[in-house]
Amino acid sequence: MIEKKTYPWRTILLIVSITELFIGGGGRFMTVGPLSMRMWLFALTQAVVWWDILKGNYQPAKRFYTYVGLFLGVTVLGAIHGYLNEAPLKLILTDVKPLLFWLNLLFYGMVIQSPQQVFLVRACLKWSSAFLAVAYITLLLLWKYQIVHGFSFYMLTLPTEELSFRGSLGFFYKGFIFLPVGIFFWLQEKTYRKYFWVFLIYLAILLTFTRGFWLLIFGIHLVYTIFFNSRSAVSWLAIVLMLTSLYSVGLYVSQVDHQNFPELMHFQQESIKRYEAKDLKPWQRALASKFSQGFEARESSIIDRIIQVGEVEDHLTLKSFLIGNGLGKGIPSRQIHMEISYLEIFHKQGLLGLLLWLWLLWSLLKRFREAIGNRLHQITLFHENAFVFLMAALFMFGISLLNPFINSPMGLGMLALSLVCLEVLPPTTKSHEAH
Repeated sequence: MIEKKTYPWRTILLIVSITELFIGGGGRFMTVGPLSMRMWLFALTQAVVWWDILKGNYQPAKRFYTYVGLFLGVTVLGAIHGYLNEAPLKLILTDVKPLLFWLNLLFYGMVIQSPQQVFLVRACLKWSSAFLAVAYITLLLLWKYQIVHGFSFYMLTLPTEELSFRGSLGFFYKGFIFLPVGIFFWLQEKTYRKYFWVFLIYLAILLTFTRGFWLLIFGIHLVYTIFFNSRSAVSWLAIVLMLTSLYSVGLYVSQVDHQNFPELMHFQQESIKRYEAKDLKPWQRALASKFSQGFEARESSIIDRIIQVGEVEDHLTLKSFLIGNGLGKGIPSRQIHMEISYLEIFHKQGLLGLLLWLWLLWSLLKRFREAIGNRLHQITLFHENAFVFLMAALFMFGISLLNPFINSPMGLGMLALSLVCLEVLPPTTKSHEAH
């Protein structure tokens, strides 16, 4: 149990910075002057950690230097390659800026020095996910009863690019990627209140009407049940309930006649016409036709991904296959960040960039194996801090197969926290309750 006490100011800075990361989405909602709150906090954490390093008060582990050094090395090479390929300096800096968040690994490593601080990170994750779920469900209720006007809310938040609306049914907020992560950590609790929060967070996930999100979460639970918890009746019951709820929500959506805001119907029809007029390759058009049913506002997003894959294919050469086209070199439909993280990494940094991320994944799995010891096949695996931090990081890798998260501050932050916490946890450390 984490005792109630006054935390050192560096620990308070950690709590503030990771809580903002967990609930702040892409960071555009909270701005202070010319910069977002996330950028101010990043500048502060870097000033603190480098001051302590230069003063000799903190010596990062060699493993941390390796993580940061290789990552920055590949990033610098990508920036130089982009500059030599005549990419605009502004676009190169736009690509580099989110990748610099990886430097926070050094700050996390400086502050998170004991299992007690790992439990503090766990508590921040749990309660941040609970807050997001309560806030979203409350907003949907206000929306349904016309206390909050849906289209007015849409117009108010549109400039931030933080929300992807599912027509008038709901929306997906970038910060919602921490909802499933929160479930992982709530499942560690040994009190009955965990079922309330898991149910509430899962309900919020359902109401985002995001099919890929649903399938990934279901897949994770299915794999966990089959390979690590096959003797648990509760785990199998959860699978049945998940399938039932997913089918019910999908059936509801398929029967809703008008999913979009009436004010946007004309815009949607014009958007569909523009996509139909695009010169798509046969495989692109065939693939797009398979994802055109339901979720009307999502059609353009799915087709955007298909178009981006085709444009990356058009720019593919032997050189770009190996080292990419360079940071700052976009594609016709997306001069900056693409919808799929690995597609963007491959286009800009080639096989070299993908190998960097594969190495980070291997390092994560290797450190987990060292931390978990011989308890890998125990039925209480979800009670191990090492396992839930691994799951949190793997979720970021998984959701980025079709989304732009692993190479964003949210994905980088979660991966960095997982690596640091796995480094701190001794082989015999198990979960304790954090209130």
